[in-house]
Amino acid sequence: MDFSTTEEHIALRQAAAGIAARFGNEYYTREAEARELTSELWQALGKHGYLGINVPEDYGAAGRAW
Repeated sequence: MDFSTTEEHIALRQAAAGIAARFGNEYYTREAEARELTSELWQALGKHGYLGINVPEDYGAAGRAW
């Protein structure tokens, strides 16, 4: 099995990191200290299709197998 990081995997990480970076550390810290959910972050990731990547298509997700 090849465990090397592919260009596609690197691009996926960079795209998800770019979305998360818009929220920043202060957002996460503020929500965590208030014991609130980081719903806005998860909604943004979901809007761009980054949730459920490893969940099968039968369940409405991407069904991506690494």
